Amino acid sequence: MHPIAEKIQSRFPGGFLSSNEWRGDLAISVKREALHDVCAYIRTDPEIVIIWCMSVR
Repeated sequence: MHPIAEKIQSRFPGGFLSSNEWRGDLAISVKREALHDVCAYIRTDPEIVIIWCMSVR
């Protein structure tokens, strides 16, 4: 599993659904209820650098 996905899964074990990496792109699925907290965590964690957010559904 990708290190960023592992961090999110360990921080939000009840909200993490799955992750997929393809050609260097990482996709992470979380429960709707956890989305705000996960996004806030990603934004404030200095070790996670998001260059492009493609889709939030």
